[in-house]
Amino acid sequence: KELTRGVLGRVHALADRADGAEPPGRTAFKRIVPLQEVVAEALDKGKTSKAAAQVYGRLIAEIGPEFDVLIDAATSDISAVGGPRVAEAVELMRGGRLAIRPGYDGVFGEVKFFDQAKMPQQGRLLL
Repeated sequence: KELTRGVLGRVHALADRADGAEPPGRTAFKRIVPLQEVVAEALDKGKTSKAAAQVYGRLIAEIGPEFDVLIDAATSDISAVGGPRVAEAVELMRGGRLAIRPGYDGVFGEVKFFDQAKMPQQGRLLL
């Protein structure tokens, strides 16, 4: 009987470049964490806490939209509005210096900027 080939074999047959190679003209991308989660982690509070919501609201009101705060705003501006720990968390996120534990089967993933040692090693990704 003839061997039934899988999807991965077909992918390799159709591939026009090596594994991991960037396609020509690819648009750059950034990995970002939602601002509310950044603020909550920086304040060591839950993301639905009143304190995190207040700081988040001030950042949006005084600096601008969430993407502007996360990507473009000066850390000095973020520090002035949200505090130095929030500014540090944004800098860590921008630099990819965070730990991520992916979610699974109805369990949300977890992102840590500070106290990364508290996160279990199993399933932890450092970016």
